[in-house]
Amino acid sequence: IPINSNVLYSLLSSKMPLSFKDTKEKEVLAINSAEFFFYLSEGVNDYNWGCAWRCTQTLLSSLVTTNNILDSLEQIKFKEIFYEYGSKQRLSSIYNKSRSLPENDPLPSFFEGKDFAPFDNKSHWAEPFISSLICIDKGIKTGKLLLVNGYPENAYAPKQVFESTVSTLQFFEILCQYFSKEERKFPMIVDDSISTYCIVGIVARLIRNKEGEEWREKGDEQNMPYIRIIYADPHCWKEDKGEQYLFCLTYNESGELLVTGEEDDVTNRKGMKFEKENNWMVYMIE
Repeated sequence: IPINSNVLYSLLSSKMPLSFKDTKEKEVLAINSAEFFFYLSEGVNDYNWGCAWRCTQTLLSSLVTTNNILDSLEQIKFKEIFYEYGSKQRLSSIYNKSRSLPENDPLPSFFEGKDFAPFDNKSHWAEPFISSLICIDKGIKTGKLLLVNGYPENAYAPKQVFESTVSTLQFFEILCQYFSKEERKFPMIVDDSISTYCIVGIVARLIRNKEGEEWREKGDEQNMPYIRIIYADPHCWKEDKGEQYLFCLTYNESGELLVTGEEDDVTNRKGMKFEKENNWMVYMIE
């Protein structure tokens, strides 16, 4: 399924008519282009364990559709990347090489006790750290691993592989700046160690973006919408008509979900919080 700003605007405005209906197309700031991958794509039964792999495929697809950074979608089929990048030996080699170390050197001690390699953990889960290593191996040198609010204690990747920890507000500012830029924009992968999603855009009408001013209007912190984020959710499949693979959620500046209309399906998205007790891993290509 293709994703770009036109597709996002069309789907969001038709499926979520209440508070989105007065949004103009130019106010949807989104990735340049990508192909969306979801559970059971390509005839692979990855239900309940493949969400991070599907997000990685979606991200990699944007490297094909945006300026042909990769040659073909054939390079990113699920089975191809799963079997190539599932082993600790392969991933360790990429990690060492990215740090100009001999590929066969032992990993740093902070990897001990961490089953970061999908073949080693019980569910074959990937995480943003795995996505970053795959992108590095594909020639992407501008990726960044972040933590939002803190480190998810159940994560497979060690805390030390993340470059920095940012607050909710700082992360929202990163999203605003990233999707407001003119250069190429790719999906961001976010993972709370339970579920993985792709952030594919934001709604711009909440942004002031005037020189010397803050990104947002000030107001009652608990009730003032601060940012509206558009997600692509791999936990769905074509045959399931009740699932919605694109959804839009509105947050206040504390990261609390706000109910603003049908487009904010808070009841079914309770886990998508960015309040200070909610920790997330993020991979983004700058």
